[in-house]
Amino acid sequence: MPIVRVVTPTDPQTDTIKAFQAELVAKVAGSIDYRVYSAADDNDNLDDVVKYAVSDSPAAILACGSMAAKKLQDQTTSIPIVQVGGLRPANAQSNLTGFTINTIGGKVVSQHHLDKLAAARQKITVLYDDSNEPSHAIFTNLQDPQKKVSPLNIGDPADFATYTVATDGFMLIPNAMYFKHRKHIVAMLDNDNVKAVYFPEREYKMESSAATQGKARIHGHDLPATFRAAADIVAAILSHPNKSLPSLKEGIKDTDD
Repeated sequence: MPIVRVVTPTDPQTDTIKAFQAELVAKVAGSIDYRVYSAADDNDNLDDVVKYAVSDSPAAILACGSMAAKKLQDQTTSIPIVQVGGLRPANAQSNLTGFTINTIGGKVVSQHHLDKLAAARQKITVLYDDSNEPSHAIFTNLQDPQKKVSPLNIGDPADFATYTVATDGFMLIPNAMYFKHRKHIVAMLDNDNVKAVYFPEREYKMESSAATQGKARIHGHDLPATFRAAADIVAAILSHPNKSLPSLKEGIKDTDD
């Protein structure tokens, strides 16, 4: 029975992981020894769950986000790692494949959001998680020549309830924890101060009130579809374990702007 493991910084039952599992089951004949290791929104737990996944000697590991992929890459250069999310880890080796979500057509998604908002807005709240390495790196590299960025650093989900966004523009640097707690994030925007919003995934807009939906644009990736595509890669690995892995590439685009 093939062994497949999933490493996620957040909830083991997100819609994206469910989409991955459903697609994998549909593509693989017979039973799979399948397990999700979750850090439960605490990045300090990620090292441990990575070690658990690797110690099971799976045929493949799904890494939800580039932090998980980086830590897995530190532990193994032989087990295939299929990444979905974030950016390409600096320690990427030939056993890493999957999809990044930080660029579309080579342009950084968050920079696109900032450029669009800055053209018409006075101040832009940028939500990011400084404890998340990729989030920190993307935020640090944003080009803000007009000095319109108002940073909002949240790494603890409990803090969402303590903030209301008061700037006329809003965007966020995506990560797995934010995707899980998107209902709490969009609640911060439900006021008349916010005039324009850019979301990296459509699910944020779907969770928003009708008023916020009318202010929001999407420019990013279709995460459920990208996770299903990752399941196709895992199914191919199980069928042809000695075949070379495809290179990391951009996830499946979703945009309405």
